[in-house]
Amino acid sequence: MRYYGVSYYPEHRNEKEFTMDLDLITKAGLNLVRMGEFAWCRMEPREGEFDFTWLEEAVNRFGEAGIRTLLCTPTAALPQWMAERYPEVLFMDANGKHRKPGGRKHNCYNNETYRKFCRRIAGKLAEKFAANPYILGYQVDNELGQEGTARCCCPDCRVKFTQYLKDRYGSIDTLNESLGTIFWGQSYTDYSQVAPPQRSIEKGVTDLADMYVDNPSLRLAFENFSSSSLIEYFKTQHDAIKKYDSRAVTTNTTGLSTNCVDYSKLADEVDVFAVDSYPPLYTEETRQQRFCNAFSRSAKHKDFWVLEFSSGGGHALWGGKGLPQFYPGAIRTSVLKTFCDGAEVLLHFPFATFRFGAEQQDGAVLDADNIPRRRYFEIAQTAADLKRMDAILDETNVKKEEIAILLDYNSYWAMKIKPLDSKFDPFGYASEIFQLLKESGYQTAILTNIDRIGDYRMVIIPPMPIMTGRQQGILNHYVADGGNVVMYFASSIKNENNVADNSSFPAGMNEAAGMNVDEYEHVEKINQAGIEINLDGHTLHCSSNVWAETLNLTTAKAFGQYTDGYKKGWTVCSKNDYGKGRLYYIGTVLDKNIHGRLFEIITSGLGLWKTPADRNDIEIVCRESADGRRFWFLFNPLFKDAEICFDKPLTKQVTGETVQNTMIPSMGYGIFFESI
Repeated sequence: MRYYGVSYYPEHRNEKEFTMDLDLITKAGLNLVRMGEFAWCRMEPREGEFDFTWLEEAVNRFGEAGIRTLLCTPTAALPQWMAERYPEVLFMDANGKHRKPGGRKHNCYNNETYRKFCRRIAGKLAEKFAANPYILGYQVDNELGQEGTARCCCPDCRVKFTQYLKDRYGSIDTLNESLGTIFWGQSYTDYSQVAPPQRSIEKGVTDLADMYVDNPSLRLAFENFSSSSLIEYFKTQHDAIKKYDSRAVTTNTTGLSTNCVDYSKLADEVDVFAVDSYPPLYTEETRQQRFCNAFSRSAKHKDFWVLEFSSGGGHALWGGKGLPQFYPGAIRTSVLKTFCDGAEVLLHFPFATFRFGAEQQDGAVLDADNIPRRRYFEIAQTAADLKRMDAILDETNVKKEEIAILLDYNSYWAMKIKPLDSKFDPFGYASEIFQLLKESGYQTAILTNIDRIGDYRMVIIPPMPIMTGRQQGILNHYVADGGNVVMYFASSIKNENNVADNSSFPAGMNEAAGMNVDEYEHVEKINQAGIEINLDGHTLHCSSNVWAETLNLTTAKAFGQYTDGYKKGWTVCSKNDYGKGRLYYIGTVLDKNIHGRLFEIITSGLGLWKTPADRNDIEIVCRESADGRRFWFLFNPLFKDAEICFDKPLTKQVTGETVQNTMIPSMGYGIFFESI
């Protein structure tokens, strides 16, 4: 069963409004609400005094109407009495300034006083509702690290960071050697001298813009420490809830990298992976939504939850400007596509427009006058469609991908600390690769656990500068055992401490790659060069972009060479047969159209399964039943109807008609299956 609903705030609504909301939510066919994440001042109005009667009444009234509740711990916004009585719980930036109360996310995640209060309120909440049959599960806090609060620099964080370094490096001499502190004579003689770095990759943490010169190895250690602190903070509440209630406990992530948390490690601690997703709904662009869905599905290799989802249009707080209203049908297709992509839960945020507060007039299902309009009616239509689709979704799973894109948070952080180019977004580039593979007909996994690469026939490695000896060994074995790897520039050039390797690049992978990187440089107009690619009888032309390397081949063969300038004739792309497998190396950012064509050539001889349709602007999800029956869900995100030609006859799920050509209406969808 799938759950479709809204985020709801009973503490904002009077009795008349609540009764009206309950009626509208019920009539819309929704079956889940999410409540509580910003109501600590109502749950514990004074220290040690708890009041859940108002929340219990809301849970029960929804439950009696057939609507379950996802209950949130309220720790994303501490009450005023706590800030006044315990100022040490407040977040501190690198300037030594505390954030003031009056908003949200102004706490320190490491402060033990704050954690004590968080454990207590989480436990009290679970104790109160453990026997309530209407609870689906629990969300801890809200968007961990949001508003630049993942990197606190208060005295408590400094003490814990020092201990983290001691546990990792042991002696101060080992730390100095590992982090290269001798540069600029910054070596330490005692751990008491080590402070959190002045700079963070998070925006809004500090205004010390000139402090880019902090030791990059110390900065990476601080990113890991801060991410670990957030995960530890989650676990304290998770464990407090589990003491009373065995139902699922999770927290809502924000994409892949918004809040600088290593979500691959967080995934190991949550009972189900959950994400907030805000597709714009007013454009034809769908790449980021599908990429986020693929990551969420791969995080625990099972269905995921979407705890906040666009409700379409209206005012936008975070962008500094309003948003256009959604295109008719965009809510319906985006929601259904997300469920087909592996979502078990999806909740629009919020149900009713906030008439007060910082998110005043933000986009919602209902406007401030509480009159249902087309957003509400389209959501009701979506709920009805989902109900009809539920049986197929229950008997199928997203078909297992054969291609995976490998992502690594240490490499991401390292490239944010020392960018290849200030405009180059590492995860954004991975998203571009994901889209190119989609356009070539491939459903692709997003993988963060390198131990699982053996589950896939091809692994794509976007720029991954930090690579440990263990990771190198796994990749070498994978290729030798018959795997196919496409590795990109600036990979395997640093160790886990963010220190450059003293071997030729890609360090530890030279034998499998059959080459060494000879030279590398940033690409500007003055040194941009033409490139000719010759692979498997195909010739393509493009130019170098962002970053460019020249390769010294040992056993590899060139398939891309520079065509002009002093690098004319030098190799930029290579392929090497190693054991039973093959490693392709791409030493620059290729033009998008050439990049996509190259994937088509590389994958053409591998016999990988593909989508059956002839158009790459249509979103296609393949789900498979236990007996191997495939269902194809086609979604048209375009502002016009789309004619589709299949490479073989498929059967329409609704009519039973067998077709090879069909029309998918604008912002519409179709379900087809292969006749057995």
